[in-house]
Amino acid sequence: MKSHRSIELRGGAEHNLKKVDIDIPLHRLTVICGVSGSGKTSFALDTLFAEGQRRYIESFSAYTRQFLARVEKPKYDRLDHLPPSLSVSRSGRGRNNRSTVGTASEMLEPLRILFSLVAELKCYGCGASLQKQSVPSIERALQSVRGCRAMLGFDFEWKTKSDLAAQLAELQSSGFIRIVIGDQIQELSQDRKGLAKQIPARGRGVVIVERFRLTGTEVIESLRPSIELSMQHAFKNGVIFLESPPNSQGFPKGASLNLRNIQEVPYAEWNFSRELRCPECDIEYPECEPRLFSFNSPLGACSQCTGFGEVSSIDMDKIVPDRSLSLREGAIAAWRTPAYEHEMQELLALAPAYDLPVDLPVSQLTKEHWDRIQHGVPEHDFGGLDGFFAWLERKKYKMHVRAFLARWKSYTECPSCHGQRLSPASLAYRTQGLNFHELAELTVSQLQEWVTELEAETDRNSSSETILADSQKGIRVALQEVRSRLQYLDAVGLEYLTLSRTMHTLSGGEAQRVSLTTLLGSDLVDMLYVLDEPTVGLHPIDTEKVAQSVQRLVQRGNTVVLIEHEPYLLHQADHVLEIGPGAGIAGGTVCFSGKPQGFKKAKTLTAKYLFQEPIEREPRPLSDQWIELQGARGRNLKEVDLKIPIGSLCVVVGVSGSGKSSLILDTLVPALESRFHEGNGTEGLPYTSLRGTDRISGCESIDQSPIARSIRSTPATYTKVMDEIRTVFGSLQESRQAKLTDSHFSFNSAAGRCPLCEGLGFTIVDMQFMADVQLLCSDCNGKRFKPEVLAIRYRDRNIADILDMSVEEAKGFFRGQNRLQSRLSPLIDIGLGYLPLGQSVSSLSAGESMRLKLASHLVRNLSQLIVMDEPSTGLHFADVDRLLECIDVLIANGNSVVVIEHNEQFIRHADYVIELGPGAGPSGGEIIFQGGRIEFLRQSNSPTSRCLRHPASAHRDGSKAGSKSSKNQN
Repeated sequence: MKSHRSIELRGGAEHNLKKVDIDIPLHRLTVICGVSGSGKTSFALDTLFAEGQRRYIESFSAYTRQFLARVEKPKYDRLDHLPPSLSVSRSGRGRNNRSTVGTASEMLEPLRILFSLVAELKCYGCGASLQKQSVPSIERALQSVRGCRAMLGFDFEWKTKSDLAAQLAELQSSGFIRIVIGDQIQELSQDRKGLAKQIPARGRGVVIVERFRLTGTEVIESLRPSIELSMQHAFKNGVIFLESPPNSQGFPKGASLNLRNIQEVPYAEWNFSRELRCPECDIEYPECEPRLFSFNSPLGACSQCTGFGEVSSIDMDKIVPDRSLSLREGAIAAWRTPAYEHEMQELLALAPAYDLPVDLPVSQLTKEHWDRIQHGVPEHDFGGLDGFFAWLERKKYKMHVRAFLARWKSYTECPSCHGQRLSPASLAYRTQGLNFHELAELTVSQLQEWVTELEAETDRNSSSETILADSQKGIRVALQEVRSRLQYLDAVGLEYLTLSRTMHTLSGGEAQRVSLTTLLGSDLVDMLYVLDEPTVGLHPIDTEKVAQSVQRLVQRGNTVVLIEHEPYLLHQADHVLEIGPGAGIAGGTVCFSGKPQGFKKAKTLTAKYLFQEPIEREPRPLSDQWIELQGARGRNLKEVDLKIPIGSLCVVVGVSGSGKSSLILDTLVPALESRFHEGNGTEGLPYTSLRGTDRISGCESIDQSPIARSIRSTPATYTKVMDEIRTVFGSLQESRQAKLTDSHFSFNSAAGRCPLCEGLGFTIVDMQFMADVQLLCSDCNGKRFKPEVLAIRYRDRNIADILDMSVEEAKGFFRGQNRLQSRLSPLIDIGLGYLPLGQSVSSLSAGESMRLKLASHLVRNLSQLIVMDEPSTGLHFADVDRLLECIDVLIANGNSVVVIEHNEQFIRHADYVIELGPGAGPSGGEIIFQGGRIEFLRQSNSPTSRCLRHPASAHRDGSKAGSKSSKNQN
């Protein structure tokens, strides 16, 4: 059979691709570059990955396919030799506490299996070691004791005299003849009434099944039926009394020998059970199994917080944010809204009857006054704050009520599990002194050391009879899997993370690498891996680690396709593909396809930026006004003091995990929002003081959270351009005559949209086991609106024609409409002028989505602090230049900009640079440089400045192209 060496695409026409013919070499690394919106995602994800996934799903039976996602067939003429495909895209990180590094990397599952094999149970009440017993384990324990007399039996319990009489009658009828009550042996053959008088009204006793002397193996083997009988009849435990307490060596773990006298003879009492029960504390434990250590399982999760580690409660500081206000002035924020204002009116009406001062600041109210407000007045049917929120809790099945309730709640550590997420029974299992939560709290490097110690201990015990061969084999397999996955986390530079760290607290680069380890941890071969910018958010030092991990996928026999703008990976590629030359309708063609060596001579936009000498502008003079944050100490921050100049571009750099997001996004931004929104901002990390906020009018944060991916969302609706367009059409004389309002010109309103397609322009046909098919609406012919709405024209264009216009066309068409122009201009400034106003946001690339979100924030009031988290994500070199021009406009308008970035163009354009480090995790959290950009590039000896001054040695591969570029830069 002929061996095919390439994936062959012919006539690719998905989205803006223009019938392209592309060959991707198999078992090689291919890097796709080009300006944002040129068609990279359309080719890699929407064609190659989507078709590979679709073919794999179609290999299943029709019954199975009904439970799987249905993927529409991409547009192409022919696609041959395509392997099964997997992808890692820049999807949004989990925003709740259940998504952790351990769950996202699939590391916790093998660790739970390993822990369940090696863990030992210690009672959380008394600390005693516990172990479930069986007949063989009891026999092995008795074999270590020789030459003493013993009694075997089971316990029973009674609570009343009548209960005792009934149990004695049953024991006599069953043939038992002796019981031990306290320190005496009682004969069951005597009169029951006389026997009952000698026994307390309630208590516990032991029924003797057999008396024997431990003289050899034959005696122990003969005890098997009696042991089984004791386990079967026991109320809680079976019991063995050993005369003259022997050495307990050889007894199984949990064989606690309690000393007592019976008939003035010393005995050692051993309680045993089929169940995992502590005889001292009377606590029963579940079996040791992997799901017992999962906070997502009802078996293992803490019952109070259900595995979240936190509980929510009403926060009075949020309900009454300003205690200097009086009740009449609206001190109770929850009762200011029109929907619940009647609660305040009821309180004001009751105030005179109870001498409640409504014009005094609430800080001056007495405890008695406040009790009336909080607990209510039952005799007047006024429930107060407690009754109000209890009523809301009963109504929280409604979405708007849940959202309203969330505004007044805060999260605190669970008082039951103290943030450990697991139940007391789960935490009672330990190995090497650690419970499962404490194990997950170790860093990846510490876990690797723990695995090494456990392997050594397993080797020492391999010859021991106490550990069975099957158990040894299971432990070794689990150890191998855990070690392998830990090595993958270490390989991408995440050795400082703990498995319990929640995903929403990670930086973008850290989250991206955690997702990458799920692929590296698999042993699949001959697959197609499509990775969407795996180096996003990574420092140049970290980029090399990711590149090495990607190369391992190729060496394993897979085909890897990267969408990437990072120069280092372009030099590492076996094959480079550039799609362009422009974006949107100006893109969709192949500009270059070949080896990296030939890319240097290509006259493409990417090659121009990749091999030219960087251009640096003169930095702006630094202002004498600053925003100062002191004592930031959340997560790995070490009492950091931050200074940000007003009216400048400040770039925050540092290795991934050094504390940039913790300092800027999770400390500075919440502190500013709280200051400008009267304490109603997001709760941030702790700090000591914040000064200089009087020099700005507000704070805007642009993070990496994804924009709405609804099929109805378009660039026009997302940026509010559609609101202005509807106003223009609604104000026309023809509209007023036809009694059409602004809402008639919205395809999301039933007033004017086509009733058949509901404003989508197409109808969706359910093809059952195949992907749904979109057909042009037969009523409106794709125009989205009713005929009477389409009859209204502005400058000879109807509303459907406007939605078909690009942003640039619309800007020229709506000349004179200043409000509309002000909303269109940022889209053009950010390089999205080619986008049709009515294109679905769900079809945009990651870079286009990021810029669309950024454009909606570009029109801002003067004197704001605008914080951006890696805005270069998904952007080409040319797009970054355009973005920097927009930032210059923002600063010229009086704003200040703080950017978390690793992009070299951003750093060389900055006025002020702050670097955190020197390392990641515990090794970071300090500001190692804070000053002007010129000083940073020339004098700083930080990791980032070294990479910029010596790119060839720091993060290039040393190729000829890379070396020459580095020489020019130096």
